Amino acid sequence: MTNLLLAIVMLAQPSPMSLSDCIREALARHPDVAISKKDVEQAEAQKLGTQAGYLPRLDLGVRDGYLFSGKTSAYSTVIMGLPVEFPSQDASYSDSHSFGLQLSQNIFDGGRMWKQVSRANKEIVRNQLGVLTTKEGVALGVISAFYELFRAERQLEVLKESLEVSRGQLNFAQERYNVGAASKVDVSKARVSVGEDRIAIERQYGVIESATVEVNLSMGRSPGDSLELVEKTEEPRHDISKDTPTVSENHASLRVMRQASEVAWLDVELAQSERWPKVTGSVSYQRQDSEFYKVYSRFDELYSVSLFLNISFPVFDGFLTSANIEAAEVR
Repeated sequence: MTNLLLAIVMLAQPSPMSLSDCIREALARHPDVAISKKDVEQAEAQKLGTQAGYLPRLDLGVRDGYLFSGKTSAYSTVIMGLPVEFPSQDASYSDSHSFGLQLSQNIFDGGRMWKQVSRANKEIVRNQLGVLTTKEGVALGVISAFYELFRAERQLEVLKESLEVSRGQLNFAQERYNVGAASKVDVSKARVSVGEDRIAIERQYGVIESATVEVNLSMGRSPGDSLELVEKTEEPRHDISKDTPTVSENHASLRVMRQASEVAWLDVELAQSERWPKVTGSVSYQRQDSEFYKVYSRFDELYSVSLFLNISFPVFDGFLTSANIEAAEVR
């Protein structure tokens, strides 16, 4: 029973975490990383929607209509100076049933459909690179918070050692005062030093608590989670002072910016494509009759087939296209 309780207590205590452990956990659970991954999924879903620009569209239409007309009385009126008599009509009832299929295909739209696909592909790459930059930012935040907490804990150890020294000095001053070799002022000064060291230690506990919150937040944890750090000596220490102030062209952040620039220029081309004529084709099959069963039988009768080629030329749209082009160029 005692061994079981001891095991439960050991499991409840947090295991020491190195810097690598903190970074690994942050990349696995930080909400910013999860959001950046969702941006990739959203871009992939938007790419699926761009296929509507070049794939055919098939629409099915079914309509059932019923018309009731009430009884009307006879009346007369004058039309173009001539009297006209309208006889009375009894109440009437009629119905209409129709079934139709329409297949339409975009033929030419100024290259818009292919530019949309290219833009969607670049958006996916940009968001994938965004995941890398987000992970990099999260890792840098963990490194900064980790060493800040580590420094605060080491500073606490230094303050505790300073307190022990101050206590030793107070005891020495008290002994000298007892034998008449020191004044009461010397004892008071030593006692003040002890008090100041105690206050500094209490303040340092607050600094450690705040630094612990920052480490937890940088890892995507709750602020109040317990945490114990350990610095592994085998982990390489990076000396940033030896770095030159240059960034590789393949750095994820620069690649994101280049990809965003390419997407922006595709937006310009998409806006410019509105000035081109649009060509679409469609084929429709329609069946209609007042009797329901005839619409869904005798398929060699009561039908009509139509073929259309539609060409539209943009003439004037209230400067909407020009405004969209200018806005895209600014972006």
